[in-house]
Amino acid sequence: MPATRAHIINNSSTTFKNLMYEVKYVRLLDAPSWEDMKRKTEYDGNMQTSPSGYRDIYFHPSTPCIATHVRFAPKNADNGIKTGDNFKLYYWDMGWKFGGSFIAEYEYVSFDNIPTNKLYWLVNTSRGSEELPFVMVDDKQHFLYHDIL
Repeated sequence: MPATRAHIINNSSTTFKNLMYEVKYVRLLDAPSWEDMKRKTEYDGNMQTSPSGYRDIYFHPSTPCIATHVRFAPKNADNGIKTGDNFKLYYWDMGWKFGGSFIAEYEYVSFDNIPTNKLYWLVNTSRGSEELPFVMVDDKQHFLYHDIL
């Protein structure tokens, strides 16, 4: 079956060219069907159900194959930007001001006409609850931890 699409975390042309290259990749099964595969926590697509009790994940395909790429992700709070999720952006200007809303087409969001050099707060209204204010420095997001303040 087709492989899951790689995450698109910016709008560079290189990222989109890589998507065309990845069309030839497939998802390998080590069970008789995809329904059987999805019952395994390491393949169910939910970052919160990873097989945390195991140090290793074994893959045993029924026929020999060559794997050229493996896509994996470390266990996390699953609160990143996901395609189809709705987001609202706020910025601090003597109080939280609404900067706009956006539905993510990829794994990044972009807002127009937002004031620069502010404290920002991005809210996912579709899922998740872990949010931290952030600042932008040289076009990079920096969350406010004690070492930044």
